[in-house]
This record gives sequence, C-alpha cells and structure tokens, in this order.
Amino acid sequence: MVAHSAQALATQSGLLGGRQGAPAHRVRGVDVSGFINVDVQPLPNVHWVRGAWQMELVPSAGVDLIYASHVLEHMSMECVRHTLAEWFRVLKPGGLLRLSVPDFAKIANLYQKSRNLEPLLGALMGGQSYEGNFHQAAFDGVYLEDLLREVGFSIVREWKPPAPGMEGVRDSSTATVTVNGVEHLISLNVEAVK
Repeated sequence: MVAHSAQALATQSGLLGGRQGAPAHRVRGVDVSGFINVDVQPLPNVHWVRGAWQMELVPSAGVDLIYASHVLEHMSMECVRHTLAEWFRVLKPGGLLRLSVPDFAKIANLYQKSRNLEPLLGALMGGQSYEGNFHQAAFDGVYLEDLLREVGFSIVREWKPPAPGMEGVRDSSTATVTVNGVEHLISLNVEAVK
C-alpha cells in the first residue's frame, strides 16, 4: 500500500508523504485522499499506528512528498537524526520534505520581550495531554538546516503556509501564541529537496 508513489503518511500532528498537490484537510485522524495517515495513536482514519521514524515498510525512493507538521519536536535528538535519514531514504530524487516545527528563536524572542513564560509553555514543552505529547527537541532555522543537509538534502528553504496544494489544511504550520494580548506565529516552516 505504501509502495505507490502517490501515498502519504501522517504522524502525531502532521502528514508524512504523498504527492504534491494532493487534496488535504485537517491532518490528524482525517482520511485525506492520496495520503496514508500515520500516528502513534489509533485515531480514526489513521492507516498506520506507528512512529514517524518507523519507515521500514516504505521502499527507498518511493515517496514524492513528506509533510510533517509539529512532529520532530516530539522525538529525542537521536531519533530526529534517524527520522530525517529515513525520510530522505524513502523520498524519490527531487522529492520534497515539508516540515513545520516550533521555532525556538521566535519563542525565545517573545519571552525576552515579554518576560511572560506561561503562554509559551505549550510551544516549548508540548501540550502534555497524552503520553507522546511532550517536546524533546528544539529547533531554529540554522540548526534545522544543518540537520537536513547532514542527512543529504541539497536544497533547504523556508515556505509560507499554506503550502502549494495544501490549502485548507488546518495544522500547526500557522500555530500562534498570545502574549500580552497580541497573537504571534511561532512555527518554523522549512522544506528540503532530495
């Protein structure tokens, strides 16, 4: 089922895989045409209950697009490196990895300006509403780009939501926090080309 090049995978709160331009909606637990949803929890419409790093069933160079919104920060740093390497492996040459993670630099800057930690805790530590909903890793643009290049990605660039072909997706790429009555975007949105 995953060998088809137009398949996708969704984990925790993001999609992994699929074809560029595939129709998409709310990511978590929704059956999206052309995508395989992957999540660590057995939610409705989840096709694979597993971690985003568990790609052994996916053939090398078998996926056009991996979309993962606020997934990597839930993994240990060792697991992040392994996961990025696995995603690189399963992408076709020219395939696209589209990521969204909490931007530590933005969050730290908001704290420095406001000295108000409480509204930033969820972005820093995760929602903590179930076992896997804790953050173990942090990223800024330079660090994430270094990790992506380390596993072999050739082009790394920022993308602005909504991603092409992903209009209408309600995910964390546009996550905000409200600090002192003002909403601030807190996601780092990066795409990398194999």
